[in-house]
Amino acid sequence: MALESRKDFLAVLKTQILFLVKDIQTFIPESKYTLWLLVKNFFNEMSEEELMDHIIKSVVPYKSQIMKKDETFFLNNKTIFGELPSEEVDYVRNMVGKEGILEDEDKEGFWNYFKVFITLAEEYKKKV
Repeated sequence: MALESRKDFLAVLKTQILFLVKDIQTFIPESKYTLWLLVKNFFNEMSEEELMDHIIKSVVPYKSQIMKKDETFFLNNKTIFGELPSEEVDYVRNMVGKEGILEDEDKEGFWNYFKVFITLAEEYKKKV
């Protein structure tokens, strides 16, 4: 599917982010379910435009780290989950770190999501 309009990019980005949130759920233990709900609601409640703006401001500046699969992007970037309390989302951010719970294959999936987010944001900015 060729993305032609700004609206197309916005819709695909929202869909991809919600897929990532759903994937995060598979790695969160039941004891952290409330945390997953916070993350899900954070992204669900944002409009498509707000999500794109969030990605442009909080992810695109870290493109180099993401392309290198530098885990410090997740460990040190406190802006990925916006205004959610840091102590609540540290678990999710740390999932990808060296001490995290994810296997290499699963980490690769996270990196791929963020590469897609960057591509969508960069192409979207060309349409604006």
